[in-house]
Amino acid sequence: MINLENVLLVEDKLWTILESFRFLQHNYASASQTTLIDKQGSIALLCEDWWEITHEDNLNYLDRLFRDQKIRRTVRQSIILELLCVTVCYAVASEKASSSAQLPTPLQTSTITDLKNMFFYVH
Repeated sequence: MINLENVLLVEDKLWTILESFRFLQHNYASASQTTLIDKQGSIALLCEDWWEITHEDNLNYLDRLFRDQKIRRTVRQSIILELLCVTVCYAVASEKASSSAQLPTPLQTSTITDLKNMFFYVH
């Protein structure tokens, strides 16, 4: 059974992550390094929240709602891309925000742009 409220929560998390990347992209030059690192940390937390929601529910099996094989395959591919996108964004954002060997550093603008574009494509 798919909980539609959780589908909305997942979409909200993805949208918030996308907006966070937009904030980083547009305010990179004017924001302080602390603000940039805090925003990266919030992206990592949003990714963790996304994982919790999708883990607790059967959202990864959304493709089973459709009978047409072509639609099922397309939905399944989009779910896989979404999983991959969140995983990559979490890995990059959390690694940069909590580097133990050195002081945390903000993401480079090119990385921010690439991650934002990836999220925009998936979402």
